[in-house]
Amino acid sequence: MKTARIIKIKRDLDYSKTIVIKDIGIEHIQQILVLLKNVYGENYPELEFYNPKFLKKFIVQSIDKNNYKIHWKGAFYQDKLIGQMIYVTKHGTTFLISTMVHKDYHNSGVITLIGNEMVKIPDTVDISNMRTTYAIVNKRNLKMIQVLKNFKFTEFGTIPKHDSKESLILFGRIFKDFHWKIIKPHINLSPEIYRKIKKATIKRLISSQPPSIISLKENNNNNNNIEFIKNKDKRFSKNKILVFINGKDKCAEIIEPKDQKSWYDVRFTNNILDFNERKQIIKKIIEEFIKKEMIKSLSFIIEVNDRDSQEILLRYKAKLYAYLPYYYYEYDMLLLGFSKLNNGGMRL
Repeated sequence: MKTARIIKIKRDLDYSKTIVIKDIGIEHIQQILVLLKNVYGENYPELEFYNPKFLKKFIVQSIDKNNYKIHWKGAFYQDKLIGQMIYVTKHGTTFLISTMVHKDYHNSGVITLIGNEMVKIPDTVDISNMRTTYAIVNKRNLKMIQVLKNFKFTEFGTIPKHDSKESLILFGRIFKDFHWKIIKPHINLSPEIYRKIKKATIKRLISSQPPSIISLKENNNNNNNIEFIKNKDKRFSKNKILVFINGKDKCAEIIEPKDQKSWYDVRFTNNILDFNERKQIIKKIIEEFIKKEMIKSLSFIIEVNDRDSQEILLRYKAKLYAYLPYYYYEYDMLLLGFSKLNNGGMRL
């Protein structure tokens, strides 16, 4: 019966015209849970989406049109939620998340219909410093990859593997790129960055630069005290690990999903750290990563012109996974990291 129903839907030439794309509201919470369980069962990575209280809070934020940080669109057929997509703005960049279609309505153009509405957002919302939209897709999800390509998304790189069954591709689309920019990455990374830029047709000129003189003349003072403090939140599926040095202000932070076996978006939050301090912090993070058997991947977000941090990570055999234009407002970033599943590196 289900197969016959799907065939009937596909043959109905007016079917797509009967689908309504509209904002998700609080009244749709139960339908969201039904859709989520239909597509993922109990295995959706973002565990907070199974919590009705979280959904209500998230929806309220999306309804607040003075906020503009969350846009949540749903596809409805005969008043039934059959697909959804969420568009989230963070640090001047936007991310497509929670894209899914009910199993009975695959191959019926639902994602394309929602996507047609989503790509209008950058033009209708006054986010003056928003440049790029990113989407992370499983390599096996060929249908979603094709949809992204149809909407002019290009491949910027991959994510370090944290699961032998998963291989994630990082896609992006630049909406505003008004002028050419000169970037100055580490000379050893320049060839690979050039290949990624050429593939994505991004307006960048590369000036290959060696490590700074300071990094070549590092001192051997290893007396700094580095402390990790975990901020736990039982409601959601992510922890944030804060890194402190010598009891000073926070110098770095790590995002730790409770269910993805990874540490990601490790970044420095203190710009006045010298080379030796950065090296000790990176070394300590890598040491802790190696000790934790359940954590399978580690990735750092490094500003493209921060050659000192790039030099340190290269000494530990970090791999360049992605080039991320406008990832932090006007700043281009590099995703460098490690995977215990392949190409681990991490020579201490």
